[in-house]
Amino acid sequence: MPWGAGGGPNTWRIYRGKLYVFGGQSSRDHFEMDTEHNLQLAHEYWNNEVAGSNALVERYKRLVFRVPHYKSDRELQEEYQAKLAAKTAAGDARRAASRTGPVRPVSTCSFAQARSLRHRRRGSRPRSPASRNSREKLTQ
Repeated sequence: MPWGAGGGPNTWRIYRGKLYVFGGQSSRDHFEMDTEHNLQLAHEYWNNEVAGSNALVERYKRLVFRVPHYKSDRELQEEYQAKLAAKTAAGDARRAASRTGPVRPVSTCSFAQARSLRHRRRGSRPRSPASRNSREKLTQ
């Protein structure tokens, strides 16, 4: 929508200390496909066309004469879906590769049992609460 629409509470992003507000969730999603490139284009157009000019004239100019890299909503959505699918597939492959052996069951035990096991591994003996209290009294 060329005139901008109320995007809602989740259509903003703080990136490198700057706030960016989008016209809708799909605008934000498409912008974040290649944030660095899109920011470069935005700064270039701001500096070369918008800064110090009549905003209404520039708006009408861009409605008639599209930028060279213009993509329709359908093209952007197809590109977004393809990148999302590739990202999901890569994540699935990474997760599958990380599962290199059988999953070991996690045992559950009480805090006292865990403390006792920890001390057995170290070769020390856990102190009882009474011995801790008597040591604290001696240091006072």
